[in-house]
Order: sequence, then C-alpha cells, then structure tokens
Amino acid sequence: MQKVVFATNYNEGEDYLSLYINNFLHYTDHHCQLIINLSPGRRLVDPALAAHERIHIINGHTERAKWGMGLAMGHLESFAYASSQLGAFDFFCTTASNAMFFRKPDFDAVVRELDAGHIFPVTSGRDYTKDHDISVKGYEGDGGTWAWTGFNQSENFRRVLEERCRIERCSVTQIEGLFARKQDWDIILDHHEEISALRHALAQDPDDARYYMAVEEMLFSTFILQFGSKRYTHLCYMFWNGLGRVGPTELLTVLPDLPSHFCCAKWFDRQIADPASTLVGTDAGRSLLAACRVAPAKRSVLLAQMRKSIEALGAGGYEPDAEISIARHWNALPGWTGRVLVEGQINLGRQSETIIDDVPQPVEAFAPFFLTEQSHRPFDLSISMTEGEDGLQIVATGLYPDERLSTALAGYLYLSCRVPVSEFILSFDSHDSARRIAERIVLYDNQHHYTVVAPDRETERGGEIRLHYQVRDEVKFSVISIGIPCFGRFYTALRLSVLETFPESDRAAKMLS
Repeated sequence: MQKVVFATNYNEGEDYLSLYINNFLHYTDHHCQLIINLSPGRRLVDPALAAHERIHIINGHTERAKWGMGLAMGHLESFAYASSQLGAFDFFCTTASNAMFFRKPDFDAVVRELDAGHIFPVTSGRDYTKDHDISVKGYEGDGGTWAWTGFNQSENFRRVLEERCRIERCSVTQIEGLFARKQDWDIILDHHEEISALRHALAQDPDDARYYMAVEEMLFSTFILQFGSKRYTHLCYMFWNGLGRVGPTELLTVLPDLPSHFCCAKWFDRQIADPASTLVGTDAGRSLLAACRVAPAKRSVLLAQMRKSIEALGAGGYEPDAEISIARHWNALPGWTGRVLVEGQINLGRQSETIIDDVPQPVEAFAPFFLTEQSHRPFDLSISMTEGEDGLQIVATGLYPDERLSTALAGYLYLSCRVPVSEFILSFDSHDSARRIAERIVLYDNQHHYTVVAPDRETERGGEIRLHYQVRDEVKFSVISIGIPCFGRFYTALRLSVLETFPESDRAAKMLS
C-alpha cells in the first residue's frame, strides 16, 4: 500500500482541532499521516492533541493571511518537514481545516484520476478550465478567477515568476485536496529559493486590498505543469454555489453519490456544535449518520433530536452584555443619516465600492465599503442598511445579468464600529439564513490581513438565531472591519451588533466591582 501525507494550515481553536483530528484518524489508516501547521509561536494547551503517532503538529515560520503567499509557504514548510522527518512516502496532499472526510479514501481511484491526467477538479459552481494555460505576461480572457486581476497588477511578481522561476504559462487550481506524487513536490521544493524571491517580489508590488491574490491556488499547479509530470488531481469536493456548506442533507444525499475518488468535502462549519461536523467528527455522530443512511424514514426525527440536543448544550452559561449597533459611532461619517440604500450595476474586478457617497476613501475612514470577489463580470448589487437601537439591519443581494441563476459569491460588505470591539453578534430569522454565511465571515484589520472566522457559539433569543464571534486578543484593541458575504440570487439578511472592548483600566475596575 502506498503512503500519503496530508497537510493543513490551521488557525482555529483547539476544541474543533480535536474533532478534525478524530475525523482524520477514523477515515484513514496507518498508511496516512497528517501534518497540522500552526502559526509561528502558537502553543497548544492540550498536549494530547499531538499524542497520536500519525498526527504531527508543527509551527510554521510564515505569518498567515487570507491572501498572498502565507498559505503557500505553509504548505511548502509542511512538505519539507514530511520529507525530512516522516520517512518514505509516495503522495502529498494539501487540505484545509474546513474540509473533512465523509468516507474512507479510495486511493486506487484517486491514482487512476492522477494517471489519467484529470487536472480539473469537479466542483459545484466553478469552471477551472478558464484558469488553465495563462501567459505569465498576464490574463486577457473572460470568466476566470478574480485572482487574475491581482496577478495582472503585480508586475514585480510576474517578472520574477518569468525571469527567475522560468515560468512561461500559469494555471490556477483548487488547493483543497490537491493530490500529487512526492517527486513533483520535490521539484517544487527544489525551487524554494526562487519561490522565496517571489514572496519578496510580491511584497514590492502595490499593497492594495483590491489586488490581493491567493498564490497557493496557482503556485503548485503551475510548477508541476512547467517542470514536473504535468499530473495532479483532487480528492476534495467543493461546494461553491448555493449555501456553499456541508450539512446533514449533503452528507446523506450529494456526497455519497460522488465518484469514488472523492473522500472529503468543503465547507464544513469549524465548530464542535455544528451537526455536520459532529456527524463525521465523533463516534456518536458517525453512528447516527450510519443509522440515517440505512433507515431513511428515521432521518428527520434523528437529526431533529441531534440539533435540539446540541443547541441546548451551546446555550448554557451565556450571559448577555451591553450590545450596541455596529453603526453607533457612524454619526461622524459625512452622509450617514441612519439609513442607506445602494442599488446599481458594478463591474466585479477586485475593486472596492463606496457605500456612503460622501465618504470617498472608506477604508481610511473606517466607513462601509463593498469589496468584490469575482472577476470581469457585471453584477446588479442591492444593499440596504438601517440602524436600530441594538443593531444594524442589513439586507444584501444581487443578480448576475449574464447568468441570472448563478448563486456565486459576489463580494463582501465590510463594516466597522470605528472603535475596538471584543465580540460581534449576527442575528438571523432562521437557521438556514445563519448557516449560509456562518463560516464565510471575514475580519479585516484595515491594513493588510484578512481572516476567515467561524462563530464561537450559537444562541437563540426572541425567535432569532444568534451567531457569536469572539475577537482574538491580539486584535480586539484595534479597529477592525467585519466582512459580510453577498451572493447572487440569495438574500443575506441579518442584524449586526457588537460589544465594545473595555480599555485595560476599565476592565480591571469592572472585575473588582
């Protein structure tokens, strides 16, 4: 049996990590190992998480960000560790913390896909053929990934890619479940100095959030196609359209019917109270999932019981604090009257759109702005925001006029309280509305870093479903912006409230009172 090493860049909490490791150990055997790459300096409180011989937890040397080369360098660090510390292995596979196994891998089927040269992943809602064989000089086509906009703007990056790395043609592919032979990853690692030069070149290009790109999506595939076997494939199925999430329904219907080379899927909710994550990440959940598969008539009853039990656990011990609207400190913004309505067609090209007309530079003013995610496509955007006593009511939606049935992500509405916050709460009128965006929320530090975050807990109050997001200690004394996703056809409707961060002196006084 051939040996496979999996690698994940991990930034989430330890409670979910235990679920993630449990999922890996259950669905894989002793021929598979997993590297968990933590950010520099992070230490786990629970040493038992690293106790299993097939789990290897390391600290990378590269700071993480949603865009740029941080994730690519993290995966390369993990491969270097595997090559030097884990002995002989045959294949290396990159994965993600919100991609979990739903069945045991059929590596014979995966290798058949690899040998057949099936490099384009089969996904729900994205066509990667438009991102293949692109000139290093720049992307001139239509319909490709938004990342090409940043690629075209990054002159230094493209120059080093061509002159130092000797790359002629580029290709973007799915990084989740990217599966290739060790020999091809060896070739990539042999170019480590050139890749480091790429990183320095990218740092010299304009530091503009509109032009950031996820380099990991193009780096490895491009090097394998240029210098390696020209063979890679994917064992992870991605949900790009619709809710974009894996729930109990997907585990019982869509995923079991996929071709046999698929064994994991994304997006799972990265919290231990999520039903789908629990169904594949715990012994009890997997037993329940098996029971639902063999007894379809009992599915709804079993899943309803499970949801009720999980929600009861998650609701315990919560003490409400003084919540305010995220717009509480917007009165100083020119043009803000407590309500705004934006309607019109925009061109999606990694650009920011002003939401309040009288604020020409919204990022610098910590004012609302819309940052697009797609590329070279028109989008009919509609955003409504109304301030209430304890929250900002938000409705965001739109349509792609060239593909009116598309539910693809169009971009993010970024909102800032304009003061530091320690927690923010998204309130919805239904579970479905909450699930659609729960793990699609982005925190932006208003400088360089975007971070995708998951809720820490879910509660209910007054008929609303409330998702609570704790702001990490290292940023809760800074002014941040919260990114709310906007999709084609779907309405994103919610109420956004926050808890302000107490200054250190006020916090101490409160603790003593």
